[in-house]
Amino acid sequence: MEKFGGENRNKAERTKIQYKERLLAAQMNPNQAKRMLFPFSSAIENESIVLTETPKQIEAKYAKVMMPYHVGSSGAQEGTCDFGSLGNADIGHKLHLNVSIEDVFDASEYLKDAGYAHKYLSGGNPLLGKIFTVYIGEKNLADRVAKRLSVDLSHLLRCPVAHEDVEYAPNIGGRFAVRAEFFDAHGQGLRGIPMLASDAEALSFGDVKPNPEWLRKAFDRSFQRCTEEYGEYFFGKEK
Repeated sequence: MEKFGGENRNKAERTKIQYKERLLAAQMNPNQAKRMLFPFSSAIENESIVLTETPKQIEAKYAKVMMPYHVGSSGAQEGTCDFGSLGNADIGHKLHLNVSIEDVFDASEYLKDAGYAHKYLSGGNPLLGKIFTVYIGEKNLADRVAKRLSVDLSHLLRCPVAHEDVEYAPNIGGRFAVRAEFFDAHGQGLRGIPMLASDAEALSFGDVKPNPEWLRKAFDRSFQRCTEEYGEYFFGKEK
Protein backbone atom coordinates (compact mmCIF):
# COMPACT_ATOMS: atom_id res chain seq x y z
CA MET A 1 0.00 0.00 0.00
CA GLU A 2 2.81 2.40 0.80
CA LYS A 3 4.43 1.79 -2.57
CA PHE A 4 1.11 2.33 -4.36
CA GLY A 5 0.54 5.51 -2.42
CA GLY A 6 4.03 6.72 -3.28
CA GLU A 7 3.46 6.07 -6.98
CA ASN A 8 0.22 7.99 -6.87
CA ARG A 9 1.91 10.90 -5.16
CA ASN A 10 4.67 10.90 -7.78
CA LYS A 11 2.11 10.88 -10.59
CA ALA A 12 0.19 13.74 -9.00
CA GLU A 13 3.40 15.72 -8.54
CA ARG A 14 4.41 15.22 -12.18
CA THR A 15 0.97 16.27 -13.41
CA LYS A 16 0.95 19.31 -11.16
CA ILE A 17 4.40 20.43 -12.35
CA GLN A 18 3.47 19.95 -16.01
CA TYR A 19 0.30 21.99 -15.62
CA LYS A 20 2.10 24.71 -13.69
CA GLU A 21 4.72 25.00 -16.44
CA ARG A 22 2.00 25.21 -19.05
CA LEU A 23 0.16 27.96 -17.19
CA LEU A 24 3.36 29.80 -16.36
CA ALA A 25 4.23 29.97 -20.04
CA ALA A 26 0.95 31.84 -20.59
CA GLN A 27 1.71 34.51 -18.00
CA MET A 28 3.16 36.83 -20.60
CA ASN A 29 3.66 40.52 -20.98
CA PRO A 30 0.14 41.89 -21.67
CA ASN A 31 1.48 43.64 -24.76
CA GLN A 32 2.43 40.40 -26.47
CA ALA A 33 0.37 39.30 -29.44
CA LYS A 34 -2.63 37.07 -28.80
CA ARG A 35 -1.20 34.65 -31.36
CA MET A 36 1.39 33.81 -28.74
CA LEU A 37 -1.36 33.10 -26.20
CA PHE A 38 -3.42 30.90 -28.53
CA PRO A 39 -0.75 29.42 -30.84
CA PHE A 40 -2.85 26.53 -32.18
CA SER A 41 -5.99 28.56 -32.83
CA SER A 42 -7.21 30.02 -36.09
CA ALA A 43 -6.27 33.57 -36.98
CA ILE A 44 -9.85 34.19 -38.13
CA GLU A 45 -11.37 36.89 -35.96
CA ASN A 46 -15.02 37.35 -35.06
CA GLU A 47 -16.30 39.98 -37.48
CA SER A 48 -19.35 40.53 -35.26
CA ILE A 49 -17.18 42.05 -32.54
CA VAL A 50 -16.35 45.67 -33.27
CA LEU A 51 -13.73 46.96 -30.87
CA THR A 52 -15.12 50.50 -30.94
CA GLU A 53 -18.41 49.23 -29.51
CA THR A 54 -19.08 48.64 -25.83
CA PRO A 55 -19.84 45.17 -24.42
CA LYS A 56 -23.48 46.22 -23.97
CA GLN A 57 -23.75 47.28 -27.61
CA ILE A 58 -22.27 43.99 -28.81
CA GLU A 59 -24.53 41.97 -26.50
CA ALA A 60 -27.56 43.88 -27.79
CA LYS A 61 -26.69 42.87 -31.36
CA TYR A 62 -26.40 39.22 -30.37
CA ALA A 63 -29.57 39.35 -28.26
CA LYS A 64 -31.57 40.52 -31.28
CA VAL A 65 -30.75 37.23 -32.97
CA MET A 66 -31.20 35.01 -29.90
CA MET A 67 -32.07 35.94 -26.33
CA PRO A 68 -29.46 35.19 -23.65
CA TYR A 69 -30.06 31.96 -21.74
CA HIS A 70 -28.49 29.62 -19.21
CA VAL A 71 -28.57 25.81 -19.01
CA GLY A 72 -27.58 24.69 -15.51
CA SER A 73 -25.68 21.55 -14.53
CA SER A 74 -28.91 19.90 -13.38
CA GLY A 75 -29.95 19.69 -17.01
CA ALA A 76 -26.60 18.44 -18.30
CA GLN A 77 -26.11 14.97 -19.73
CA GLU A 78 -23.82 12.49 -17.98
CA GLY A 79 -20.21 12.79 -19.06
CA THR A 80 -20.43 16.44 -20.11
CA CYS A 81 -19.49 17.90 -16.73
CA ASP A 82 -18.06 16.73 -13.42
CA PHE A 83 -18.04 19.02 -10.40
CA GLY A 84 -17.04 16.26 -8.00
CA SER A 85 -17.93 16.62 -4.36
CA LEU A 86 -18.06 20.42 -4.80
CA GLY A 87 -21.29 20.22 -6.75
CA ASN A 88 -20.86 23.81 -7.89
CA ALA A 89 -20.59 24.81 -11.54
CA ASP A 90 -18.96 28.09 -10.52
CA ILE A 91 -15.91 26.19 -9.25
CA GLY A 92 -13.92 24.43 -11.91
CA HIS A 93 -12.68 24.65 -15.47
CA LYS A 94 -14.88 26.50 -17.93
CA LEU A 95 -14.50 27.02 -21.66
CA HIS A 96 -15.34 30.02 -23.83
CA LEU A 97 -16.57 29.82 -27.42
CA ASN A 98 -16.14 32.82 -29.69
CA VAL A 99 -18.86 32.58 -32.36
CA SER A 100 -20.12 35.15 -34.86
CA ILE A 101 -23.74 36.32 -34.84
CA GLU A 102 -24.76 34.29 -37.87
CA ASP A 103 -23.49 31.08 -36.26
CA VAL A 104 -24.99 31.34 -32.76
CA PHE A 105 -28.05 29.22 -33.60
CA ASP A 106 -25.94 26.33 -34.88
CA ALA A 107 -23.59 26.48 -31.90
CA SER A 108 -26.51 26.70 -29.49
CA GLU A 109 -28.29 23.71 -31.01
CA TYR A 110 -25.13 21.64 -30.80
CA LEU A 111 -24.53 22.48 -27.12
CA LYS A 112 -28.17 21.84 -26.20
CA ASP A 113 -28.37 18.55 -28.12
CA ALA A 114 -25.13 17.33 -26.54
CA GLY A 115 -26.45 18.26 -23.10
CA TYR A 116 -23.74 20.67 -21.94
CA ALA A 117 -24.14 22.98 -18.96
CA HIS A 118 -23.61 26.32 -20.64
CA LYS A 119 -24.79 29.85 -21.11
CA TYR A 120 -25.21 32.20 -24.04
CA LEU A 121 -24.10 35.73 -23.09
CA SER A 122 -25.84 36.13 -19.68
CA GLY A 123 -23.03 38.10 -18.08
CA GLY A 124 -20.16 36.92 -20.25
CA ASN A 125 -18.25 39.78 -21.89
CA PRO A 126 -18.84 39.46 -25.66
CA LEU A 127 -16.06 41.95 -26.36
CA LEU A 128 -13.69 39.27 -25.05
CA GLY A 129 -15.23 36.58 -27.24
CA LYS A 130 -17.24 35.05 -24.40
CA ILE A 131 -20.30 34.34 -26.51
CA PHE A 132 -20.85 30.87 -25.04
CA THR A 133 -19.47 29.63 -21.73
CA VAL A 134 -19.38 25.86 -21.16
CA TYR A 135 -19.05 24.66 -17.56
CA ILE A 136 -17.01 21.46 -17.22
CA GLY A 137 -15.46 21.27 -13.75
CA GLU A 138 -12.73 18.62 -13.50
CA LYS A 139 -9.46 19.22 -15.39
CA ASN A 140 -9.12 15.99 -17.37
CA LEU A 141 -12.70 16.18 -18.57
CA ALA A 142 -12.19 19.82 -19.55
CA ASP A 143 -9.27 18.81 -21.77
CA ARG A 144 -11.31 16.04 -23.44
CA VAL A 145 -14.36 18.24 -23.98
CA ALA A 146 -12.24 21.09 -25.34
CA LYS A 147 -10.76 18.77 -27.98
CA ARG A 148 -14.22 17.49 -28.88
CA LEU A 149 -15.68 20.98 -29.22
CA SER A 150 -12.66 22.12 -31.19
CA VAL A 151 -13.32 19.44 -33.80
CA ASP A 152 -17.13 19.41 -33.84
CA LEU A 153 -17.47 23.19 -33.99
CA SER A 154 -14.36 23.96 -36.03
CA HIS A 155 -16.43 25.56 -38.80
CA LEU A 156 -18.10 27.94 -36.32
CA LEU A 157 -15.33 28.95 -33.92
CA ARG A 158 -13.30 32.12 -34.15
CA CYS A 159 -9.97 32.87 -32.50
CA PRO A 160 -10.15 33.25 -28.68
CA VAL A 161 -9.43 36.77 -27.43
CA ALA A 162 -10.12 36.73 -23.67
CA HIS A 163 -6.96 38.05 -22.03
CA GLU A 164 -7.40 35.96 -18.86
CA ASP A 165 -7.89 32.68 -20.77
CA VAL A 166 -5.44 30.01 -21.86
CA GLU A 167 -5.75 27.65 -24.81
CA TYR A 168 -7.32 24.28 -23.99
CA ALA A 169 -7.57 23.20 -27.63
CA PRO A 170 -7.50 24.96 -31.00
CA ASN A 171 -10.03 27.85 -30.88
CA ILE A 172 -11.07 26.93 -27.31
CA GLY A 173 -10.03 29.27 -24.53
CA GLY A 174 -10.87 28.87 -20.88
CA ARG A 175 -9.76 29.13 -17.28
CA PHE A 176 -10.16 27.67 -13.81
CA ALA A 177 -12.80 29.62 -11.91
CA VAL A 178 -13.53 29.74 -8.19
CA ARG A 179 -15.95 31.49 -5.88
CA ALA A 180 -14.08 31.91 -2.60
CA GLU A 181 -13.22 34.80 -0.35
CA PHE A 182 -9.45 34.43 -0.79
CA PHE A 183 -9.61 34.84 -4.59
CA ASP A 184 -10.45 37.89 -6.67
CA ALA A 185 -14.21 37.97 -7.17
CA HIS A 186 -13.86 38.50 -10.93
CA GLY A 187 -11.23 35.80 -11.42
CA GLN A 188 -9.03 38.19 -13.36
CA GLY A 189 -5.43 39.30 -13.17
CA LEU A 190 -3.69 36.11 -14.28
CA ARG A 191 -4.20 33.81 -17.24
CA GLY A 192 -5.90 30.48 -16.68
CA ILE A 193 -6.30 30.88 -12.92
CA PRO A 194 -7.74 33.57 -10.64
CA MET A 195 -5.56 35.96 -8.69
CA LEU A 196 -5.59 35.93 -4.90
CA ALA A 197 -7.83 38.64 -3.49
CA SER A 198 -4.95 40.15 -1.54
CA ASP A 199 -2.85 40.51 -4.69
CA ALA A 200 -5.77 41.89 -6.71
CA GLU A 201 -6.42 44.44 -3.98
CA ALA A 202 -2.76 45.50 -3.91
CA LEU A 203 -2.94 46.04 -7.68
CA SER A 204 -6.19 48.00 -7.58
CA PHE A 205 -4.88 50.36 -4.89
CA GLY A 206 -1.59 50.87 -6.69
CA ASP A 207 0.43 49.34 -3.87
CA VAL A 208 2.45 47.28 -6.35
CA LYS A 209 3.46 47.49 -9.98
CA PRO A 210 2.60 44.45 -12.13
CA ASN A 211 6.15 43.85 -13.36
CA PRO A 212 7.17 40.34 -14.48
CA GLU A 213 8.80 39.47 -11.15
CA TRP A 214 5.73 40.44 -9.12
CA LEU A 215 3.35 38.67 -11.52
CA ARG A 216 5.45 35.49 -11.27
CA LYS A 217 5.19 35.56 -7.49
CA ALA A 218 1.45 36.29 -7.68
CA PHE A 219 1.05 33.35 -10.03
CA ASP A 220 3.00 31.05 -7.68
CA ARG A 221 0.81 32.08 -4.74
CA SER A 222 -2.38 31.55 -6.69
CA PHE A 223 -1.32 28.19 -8.12
CA GLN A 224 -0.30 26.96 -4.68
CA ARG A 225 -3.63 27.97 -3.17
CA CYS A 226 -5.62 26.36 -5.99
CA THR A 227 -3.57 23.18 -5.52
CA GLU A 228 -4.16 23.15 -1.77
CA GLU A 229 -7.88 23.78 -2.10
CA TYR A 230 -8.76 21.68 -5.15
CA GLY A 231 -5.92 19.25 -5.86
CA GLU A 232 -6.34 17.03 -8.93
CA TYR A 233 -9.71 18.60 -9.65
CA PHE A 234 -7.66 21.70 -10.51
CA PHE A 235 -4.43 20.36 -12.05
CA GLY A 236 -5.67 16.98 -13.33
CA LYS A 237 -4.59 13.36 -13.15
CA GLU A 238 -1.76 11.82 -15.11
CA LYS A 239 -3.04 10.53 -18.44
